[in-house]
Amino acid sequence: MCSWHFLKVGSENDFVTQAALTTQATWTEHENWLRTVIACRLRSSDAVEDVLQEVGLCWTRQSLRDEEIHSVPGWLYRVALRQVISYRRRAGRARKYLATSSEEGITSAAVIACPMEAMLAAEQTELFETAFAKLTSQDRQILLLKHQHGWSYGQLAKSLGVSVHTIEYRLLKARKNLRKFLTTQSGSYRDDN
Repeated sequence: MCSWHFLKVGSENDFVTQAALTTQATWTEHENWLRTVIACRLRSSDAVEDVLQEVGLCWTRQSLRDEEIHSVPGWLYRVALRQVISYRRRAGRARKYLATSSEEGITSAAVIACPMEAMLAAEQTELFETAFAKLTSQDRQILLLKHQHGWSYGQLAKSLGVSVHTIEYRLLKARKNLRKFLTTQSGSYRDDN
């Protein structure tokens, strides 16, 4: 989680403190869904925290500029996507550097398993996770925001910068794809056993 440090309320710092409190309140309001958006694109919880911190820094810099943002959720969403791309590029360059500089090289990419997989033993959960992973990142994101965070169609449309009709269509398509993957997975699981 990001932590914020603010100036003490005083006569000469009232304006700065008020702006800082507004910035903190806005960040707190959007932090959970931003974490979900980033987690859909990055598997490592450390990577999610790193990217979320970068988005928070961008938000703080933007609020200090005193420029008006027409749609805060849309702006944060775009910044989060840019930061994810930047993180992946940095990680790729680091892997490439390690591979070329090491004498033995890297034999395999580090595979970071989802922490929940270790805890989940039930076969239904395993089937669901496998099918969910086959969805595109956009489908995963919209399903998580709708069902895990309880967002309305209007909130989804506003934060993603599309119409409500588009959200309805994307959710319908995402659910249909998930259902298809679940059916395929459960059929192959039965054949294996």
